Amino acid sequence: MKMSFKQSEFNIIVTEFSDGRLLIFNSLRCTFGIMDGFTKELYEKIESISMDALQNQKERDAVSVMSENGFIVPLDFDEKTYIEIENQRMKFDKSALVLTIAPTLECNMACPYCYETKRSGPMSEEIQEALFLFVEKELNNPGTINLHVTWYGGEPLLAVDLIQSLSSRFIELCKKKEVKYSASIVTNGVLLNRETALILQDCKVTKAQITIDGMPEYHNKRRVLKDGSESFERIVDNVESAKDLLEIAIRVNLDEGNEQGIHDLLWYLSEEKKWGKNPAIYVAPVVKYTEADYFKNNCAISKQSFSEIEAALIARTYGEDKETVSNQLFPQRKSCFCQATVYNAYVIDSEGFLYKCWNEIGNKEEAVGILASANQMSPSILKWLSYKPDEKCWACQFLPICLGGCPYQFHKKGEHDCGNIKEITLARLRKAYQQYIEIKEAKENHEG
Repeated sequence: MKMSFKQSEFNIIVTEFSDGRLLIFNSLRCTFGIMDGFTKELYEKIESISMDALQNQKERDAVSVMSENGFIVPLDFDEKTYIEIENQRMKFDKSALVLTIAPTLECNMACPYCYETKRSGPMSEEIQEALFLFVEKELNNPGTINLHVTWYGGEPLLAVDLIQSLSSRFIELCKKKEVKYSASIVTNGVLLNRETALILQDCKVTKAQITIDGMPEYHNKRRVLKDGSESFERIVDNVESAKDLLEIAIRVNLDEGNEQGIHDLLWYLSEEKKWGKNPAIYVAPVVKYTEADYFKNNCAISKQSFSEIEAALIARTYGEDKETVSNQLFPQRKSCFCQATVYNAYVIDSEGFLYKCWNEIGNKEEAVGILASANQMSPSILKWLSYKPDEKCWACQFLPICLGGCPYQFHKKGEHDCGNIKEITLARLRKAYQQYIEIKEAKENHEG
């Protein structure tokens, strides 16, 4: 049987060097390499080449390396069908039950860009019991072997007692059913002192996401405490006291409102505080989810500016944790864009309403169900489970690491929005290549 190949549809030319070499990345296999002129010549005419006809061992080796790394694929291999099958497999995989639970939607902050529908009051005992019964029923499904809970809000630590009581019941239930339990939390960090961190540790919470939006002059205007006090120092002190107990990720929300001061923050966190591994630091663009007055005066950061800021962050934190930062530079293939499109994943608010997306929590009109009648999901759940890339997406070389972009944005705008994933991917890969050259040169100089 003759073996014939074609170029992968998901090869991204990152850089074309003046000597003809290519810096190339395959987004389906997430492989990255330098293609020399000899290999490039074979690559460009690969469909007219048969492995059986290759007499030269050098040619055979080059074709073999391209094949092993996914830059070329068998002529009869349908990459798009493979991606679609993987997407459907992951979407309806029941091995894990993934829940985002808001024990309260009340918050001690009033951030101007917040998208949530405000409601007060913690989850009632009745709703807690309905939640536990829902989890118990779902864990009875054959093949469900993992339960992951993300505590969310509002500010979840305003209801830390509920986190304790529900965690205790979930952990005991999972032990009984031989199901693996794990948990994380999204918190503004104001209440995350060491005592609270110890409580979370007992609740098997291992990871925490906390937002810091700039140095005090920026952060305290954006992350506004309702009692009028400032939050920057409290959050930084709390992170310091809890970082040996939890794996903490510092999220920095970026828009034009804090863009100018962001490099001061990155210097402070990475150089003065020596953060970078734990806590890790990452940046995220502020997205307009509401018509709040804030968005009349503050515009989204440009894709170019965001990419430059992220590159600066990578450069600052690389020395602190080379392995982790290097791994972050390489994009990962997605089987689903996010949990919103996964059958066995739900967001649950303090009144027992179920949603598919974090951005809709508290907006009852968008609920796909309610704990009291969880067996009767709303037909609106179908728009999430049927979400898929369109023809334009399928023609894009970045598809495997994007899968059509944010489904929430698609449902709001009626079109796919991949955000700045292309710019970020290219910037990261070029940075990875730069690091490779620096390491190679340092090694050669040492040996010399």
